[in-house]
Formats: sequence, structure tokens, C-alpha cells
Amino acid sequence: MSDEENIEDKEEQKGIITRLIEYSKGIPTSSVVIYIIASTPLGFSLGIKIGIDLLLPIINALLIYPVYLLYIIRQRYKTAVAMVIFWAVILSAFTILYTYQEPSVAKKIIIRGGTYTEEMWEWLETGKGIEGDITRFFPQHIIHLSLFIMLTLAMGGFGGLVSGSILLNYMNYYVGCLALTSTNPGVISLIGWPIWAEIRVVGYIILSIFFATPLIFKISNKRWKYNRFSNYLYSGLALIIADIILKYLLAPIWRGFIVKYIP
Repeated sequence: MSDEENIEDKEEQKGIITRLIEYSKGIPTSSVVIYIIASTPLGFSLGIKIGIDLLLPIINALLIYPVYLLYIIRQRYKTAVAMVIFWAVILSAFTILYTYQEPSVAKKIIIRGGTYTEEMWEWLETGKGIEGDITRFFPQHIIHLSLFIMLTLAMGGFGGLVSGSILLNYMNYYVGCLALTSTNPGVISLIGWPIWAEIRVVGYIILSIFFATPLIFKISNKRWKYNRFSNYLYSGLALIIADIILKYLLAPIWRGFIVKYIP
């Protein structure tokens, strides 16, 4: 391909991106919020209907990625973070509710749902298990974080959203199962997610801005600068470190909160 053809291709890409930016500017934030509220449960229901476990997190991610991408292209990074956090909340609420209503179906389709729930039940019943043992959960966290970073880098954020969906789904399945056996399903649905896990999710989402933008900027023919995004790296890592510390310190206390509502 000649230099002239390369220039033409780049100009065409710029034209498409410019049109996307201009079009997205006419979409009010309220419409995006409504889209997330409507599309997230529909996407989850579609994934359940199809019945292929790996497709569920892919569908989850496919529906939020255009929102995430457009806000990044428009350089509204904080809004991109806020929208993905909101999506995670809606996805979590619906997954917990679905698991509460259809636990057997959810177990079949949610990757690692049953395995993770068994691990957590061991911890709740005995106080022993991965959740309360830093020598076991720390290496697991490092593996999850490394995979998340690699997928986010390689796919401009999309792969990170898929892996994040997998983690969210099996955590929410566990909380839904807790609600099923609880004397107070409403309370357990709220405290089933420990504070350190919530901090971790936010940390991952913030960190994704740093690792997703190099590829997005390259495709957009924009120059990516480390200094411009370093605050997302440091903030995300700080929250992930806080997650590990809080989990180590508070897991036994949090376990006490939960078992009060389990007969």
C-alpha cells in the first residue's frame, strides 16, 4: 500500500470518528442512562435464552462498550467511568434478582457461579477458605488483575469489560444464593457485596481508562500521553491495594455480619 493510500485510509478513519463524535454530542446523558437501564437486563435475558455461558459476559460487554468508547473518544473520561459503574450496578441488581428467582438456570449459565458460591459457603460456615486467607486470595487477585489488564490493552477496553462481566456475574450469583437462604433477603442482597469488592470494581473501571486508551487513540490517529492518563493508573491501583488491605482486615468481621442472616 502506498503512502498516499495510507494517508487516505487515515483521513477516512478520522472522518468516521469525527462523525461519531458529532452524532454522540446530540445524545443527552439522560438518554444514555435510560439505555443502560433498559439494555442491561435485556442483554442478560438474551444471554440466558441463548444458553451458552461464554456468550453471556460478551453480550453484557457489547451493550455497554459503545457508551464507554464514545465517551472516551469525546475525552469525557470521568463520564465513561461513571457510566460503567452505573452499568455494573444495574447488571448486579438484575443478576441477583434473576438468581433469586431462577437459581438452577443461573447456575448453568453463569461461569464459575457454582464453584465460587461453594468456596464462599465454606468460608461462611467454617471461617476458613480463600476469602479469609491472604496467602490464597492475593495470588488470585494478581492473576485476575493481570488478565484484566492484558485484555483491556489488547482490545481497547472491550476485553476488560468481558472479564469484568464474568467476575461480576459469579459474585452476583453468590449474593443471589445468599438471599435465597437468608432470613432477610433484602438486607443480605445489600451486604452480600463486601465493601472491599465494591472498591475493587471501581478500581478496575478507573484503571481501564489508562489501559484502554492507547489502542483507542492509535485507531483514532491521536497521540497518547502517559501524563494525561497517569492519574487513572495511580487511582485505580490505589483502590485495588485498598481492596486487598480491607479484605485482609475486615473479612472476619464481614463474615459475622452475613452469618447473622443465614439460618
